Amino acid sequence: MYFVKTDAKTIIPCERHRIKIPTLGWVKLKEKGYLPTNKLIKSGMVSCRAGRYYVSVLAEESEKNSTQLNDFGLGIYD
Repeated sequence: MYFVKTDAKTIIPCERHRIKIPTLGWVKLKEKGYLPTNKLIKSGMVSCRAGRYYVSVLAEESEKNSTQLNDFGLGIYD
């Protein structure tokens, strides 16, 4: 089962121990701390394997600052 963020204003809430899936409501998680709680969740999937249910999510992460290169070089001679 897939769940997708339908528009820009929709937020898929996620806490440390549960996630709100639009069609199911709040679902309790067994493993705590694996889902990103402070990131924007764009979509997800619930799958069943060997009688167990798994949730995987796609989260948007802010772009990291890249390091600035200097104008001078550094050389090491032997």
